Amino acid sequence: MRKLFYFFVFLAFLSSANAQELKYRIGAGLGINAIDLQNIDYSNSPSCGMFEGWNVGGGLAYNLKKKGLSMNISLILSRIRFKSNKIPANLEPSDYTENDRFFLEIPLTIEYNFKIPHFLTFYGETGPKPVFTLGKRKMFNGEYILQPITLQWTLGGGIRIGKHWKLGYQRDFWMTNGVKELKEGNLYVGNKKKCTDNLLFSYYF
Repeated sequence: MRKLFYFFVFLAFLSSANAQELKYRIGAGLGINAIDLQNIDYSNSPSCGMFEGWNVGGGLAYNLKKKGLSMNISLILSRIRFKSNKIPANLEPSDYTENDRFFLEIPLTIEYNFKIPHFLTFYGETGPKPVFTLGKRKMFNGEYILQPITLQWTLGGGIRIGKHWKLGYQRDFWMTNGVKELKEGNLYVGNKKKCTDNLLFSYYF
């Protein structure tokens, strides 16, 4: 809760800036892959339609003095799907092989925009993203547990269309261990440079 308090204090500070330097945005995204705990890898097998998760949220973009640069901060609710191939005899495969969990993400990124003639702008952004686990942390009949806080590094890019729309692709690298196997004591996600991918859509006011 203290971290959320600091986050909103920071938003209030940015809101006091010149209105021409500050833009508000809302957005949503679709996760492309799930986390496969058995193979310590990321599965691209389709589920939930074509995608493995989603995220929604909003934030602020503060234009820096150097042309083309901005600092972004967001508050995002996300769902990530975890998979396991271990199926105990007393459980149906459909009840055990997939678990969805929710997270609160607070990315802080630096963005660079390169404008071409007319209405199209290319952008790239990168920065740290603390991620907080929401709700139940145990998964798969108690064999795995999510860490309460993990640190990711986000790297992405895409295009802006006009003044309001933004379409991008984002890859999140897990910098710290995210999942622990309780029986074996193994730590997954983060110690082998794993990542998750998202397609993002944003609207700027």
